[in-house]
Amino acid sequence: MHIDLNLIVTRVKNILMDPNQEWDTIQREDLTVSDVYTRYLFAAAAVPALAHLIGQIVLIYSALPIAQMPLSVSKAIFRVAIFYGLWLGSVHVTAFLINQLAPAFQSRPNFANAVKLSGFAWVAVWAVGILLAVPILRQLLVLALFYAIYILHLGLPKLMATPSDKAIPFTCVVAVAMFLLFIMTGWFGGSL
Repeated sequence: MHIDLNLIVTRVKNILMDPNQEWDTIQREDLTVSDVYTRYLFAAAAVPALAHLIGQIVLIYSALPIAQMPLSVSKAIFRVAIFYGLWLGSVHVTAFLINQLAPAFQSRPNFANAVKLSGFAWVAVWAVGILLAVPILRQLLVLALFYAIYILHLGLPKLMATPSDKAIPFTCVVAVAMFLLFIMTGWFGGSL
């Protein structure tokens, strides 16, 4: 598997800076679920996971002498691996929900498009996930989640053919799920 960092950085920059235009580009791309994960999401989800690892190590080594370590480096790495898996799982759960709810909001079910929509919306949170390296700044990820929900809202009409009058209610339902997944990922990723 070849990771094209330029492709990933360009996509992340575009989805953050001009999401409306980027959704048009994404809509035209013939990406499978596997393509979205392998070309973009596996690498993008590594950003908050690695930042979380750095934050855990900084927190551990700055607070206590080595003899009193409550969390070993191996346990911190395990915790981050779980955190990474939960982020990727959040994409899949969100996409599943979007796809299953699409008919209720007069939208067109398409799981590949739902994965694109979910994955690139979550990327907004992951991009800000670099702040996890500084534990005191981790609360700012909540603001990124609000922006991710806005990005998702812009993509619903383009990728799921959601009528304009159904886009806000559809976004609200998905937003609740995203908040719950965000909270569960943070809690479980930080409480092992």
